[in-house]
Amino acid sequence: IGNENVDIQWIMGNLGGLVVGTRTAEGILLGSQEEGITPLTAQFRWLSTFGSANIQPVRVHDTIVFVQRGGEIIRGYVPSQQSYQSPDLTAYADHIAAGGVLSLHHQDDPQSMVYAIRADGQLLALTFNGQMIAWSRIKTAATVGGAGTIESVAIIPTTGAEDEIWQIAKRTI
Repeated sequence: IGNENVDIQWIMGNLGGLVVGTRTAEGILLGSQEEGITPLTAQFRWLSTFGSANIQPVRVHDTIVFVQRGGEIIRGYVPSQQSYQSPDLTAYADHIAAGGVLSLHHQDDPQSMVYAIRADGQLLALTFNGQMIAWSRIKTAATVGGAGTIESVAIIPTTGAEDEIWQIAKRTI
């Protein structure tokens, strides 16, 4: 992937190619429309030099939401006609991911939400709808007063109108 020795942190398909997050930069691997990605048609183009954390990103419609190297900034790759934009989704709430993020999760129904587990066990929620970006912290009985931490989150699609959100919490009693 170029002339630098970089570690690949994640790969996610998008717009006919594979978006690749490395420790030092992000790029896209493209192929031809007729054959796809093959040894003869593969082309790689660097998109940004932010660097990615080793955390699996999530897709919210056409946007890939990923954690920047260092773990305290969350970005979203937004495809445009000629290039990609990668806005800082934590720019107006730079305190929200303090201490680092451990994982990302995506809920589609009833609205697009991205959940992030912070290193201290708090659960963050990003309401993500095009240009609207709003962060909040979700406190549960397990985290109020420092009595516990959120360790894992699973989003389960249902046949109804809302996805189910399941959490594993570690509580100190």
